Amino acid sequence: MGRLRILPMFLLSRPITAATTSGSRRSFRWATAATDDDDVTIVQEVTEGNEKPRTAPLSSPHCDLTSARVLRVLRLRNPYAAFASVKEFENLGFRHTLDTYSELVGVLGEAGHRKRLIFLFSDMFLMNSRSLGFEVSDVFHVLCRRSYGTGVMVVVFDALIKAYVLCRMPKQAADALSQLPSLGFVPSIKTCSYLMNYLAESGNLDLVLQVFEKMKMFGIDLDASAFTILIKSLCREGKLDETLGVLDVMRKVGIQPDWITYHTVIEGMCTNGKPDSAYVLLKEITGRGILLGRIAYNKVISRLCKEKRVREAENVLEDMTRQGVVADAFSYRCLVKGHCIGGNFLRALDLYEEMFSKGIRTDHVIKTCSYLMNYLAESGKSDLVLQVFDKMKMFGIGLDAYAFTILIKALCREGKLDATLGVLDVMREVGVQPDRITYHTVIQGMCSNGKPDLAYVLLKEITRSGILLDRVAYNKVISRLCKEKRVQEAENVLEDMNRQGILADAFSYRCLIKGHCIGGNLLRALDLYEEMVSKGIRTDHVIVSLLLQYLCKAGMTSKALEYFGRFRESGILLDKILYNIAIDIHCKLGNMSEAVKLLLEMNVRDYLQIGSTSPV
Repeated sequence: MGRLRILPMFLLSRPITAATTSGSRRSFRWATAATDDDDVTIVQEVTEGNEKPRTAPLSSPHCDLTSARVLRVLRLRNPYAAFASVKEFENLGFRHTLDTYSELVGVLGEAGHRKRLIFLFSDMFLMNSRSLGFEVSDVFHVLCRRSYGTGVMVVVFDALIKAYVLCRMPKQAADALSQLPSLGFVPSIKTCSYLMNYLAESGNLDLVLQVFEKMKMFGIDLDASAFTILIKSLCREGKLDETLGVLDVMRKVGIQPDWITYHTVIEGMCTNGKPDSAYVLLKEITGRGILLGRIAYNKVISRLCKEKRVREAENVLEDMTRQGVVADAFSYRCLVKGHCIGGNFLRALDLYEEMFSKGIRTDHVIKTCSYLMNYLAESGKSDLVLQVFDKMKMFGIGLDAYAFTILIKALCREGKLDATLGVLDVMREVGVQPDRITYHTVIQGMCSNGKPDLAYVLLKEITRSGILLDRVAYNKVISRLCKEKRVQEAENVLEDMNRQGILADAFSYRCLIKGHCIGGNLLRALDLYEEMVSKGIRTDHVIVSLLLQYLCKAGMTSKALEYFGRFRESGILLDKILYNIAIDIHCKLGNMSEAVKLLLEMNVRDYLQIGSTSPV
């Protein structure tokens, strides 16, 4: 089946003529046809009367494309078709010129198609001036010569700036704005503010200032938004004095800073470690009868708490309340967190109670409660954790698996394992499914409290219920059993682990190897090492050190040297401890030349390792 070439109507090498009946209007469309010949291009004539369409094949699938013909097509087509024609002509081997690009830009600009202009300019940037044969700015000079109206030029320039932003070309975007005086039109303040904001977000203060000055030069009426963007950029550079200067300029020229402006200044001061200055400004604004919302106060509170100045942060909260600004859960969360970090748990609990008494109900409440519970749990305050937990239930806050898990952690740290299992039962009763972290916390708690058997029973029970935990849970049991010198039972857990399809790792074998080494069963320790290697589990210097040390203690120095040689040849990173063990063996055996060789090798490796990580 031949594949059809699609050609514009005005590029036909042989024109098609047809008579039309009165009352019918003629147009053309491209059609496809199945042929057994080579590629054939046909055009189909469509009438809006009752006539049937007729098709006529072109004499040649390739046409002589010239700029003049392409310009005729672009001028006569609608904007959608003109935009599609660009790639169409390129596929036919036509290289667009400054005139054809300018014509298309003008067509799209007149129709207000900003998105298509953005795509067009982006493609032009990717090709660059060398491939295009001209600069993108030349398009604007052509449009000016063709006397396009200011409205069209504003649309086109807006699209150009957005294309520069899309392609991450801040310098070129600012330069484009600088070239406007020669074109004789003024961009919209919306476009300039968009460009300024992008430059501010990109950290280009110099370019922000450049655009701001150009806006003044163009006589654009600056608004609060433009000044706010400038302030944001100054704050990001830590230029707080200049920021306050901009606020003064705004007032002098009669532009009232809005709440976004003040929030930007306050946030900038807090970010730059000046919460006191931010609070002074906040009180000054309030004194002039301008009441900002709680976001501004929260920024100051948050920063003071981060600086561990929680008492001062509470003063801001009190001032906030006096001004009639209602605090939210974020305000209290900052203070609760600050007091927890400072170890003042009682005050944290008081604030927690105060938050509930004010009827604050948001997602932040759960985060605040969980944060407080976790801090109390880490500090071994299980009674206080339970107090917070009960308050959450009393106030109807939805308890999730995370809250229950923190309670379990606190109980485990206190050795209250029966209570821990009771919490698991409560979770199931209220419809909260324990997750992987919950089960890991329980198993860890049981092992830490010397109950690996109980942990293993729970682990098997969980597995029977269809919940498959990962090797971390098994490794906790294996590790604890080995610490209690119950290495054979630990090996049984490893076998069970393999039956469940859970792959052991180096930590699993390290615990068992160490357990057998301590128990004096070096042959089994070596067997386990060989088993680990055969499974493709990469060993580490910790396992190697264990084996060498215990082989030396057992008087098996030749075996220790044999394994050291194997480890060295395998490419494992050997540390000083391993080299020192091998050097010590050679010294005791009287092999001083070998000992010196290893010493030199160790020093060279140490030097190369330091050199590879040192800054250039």
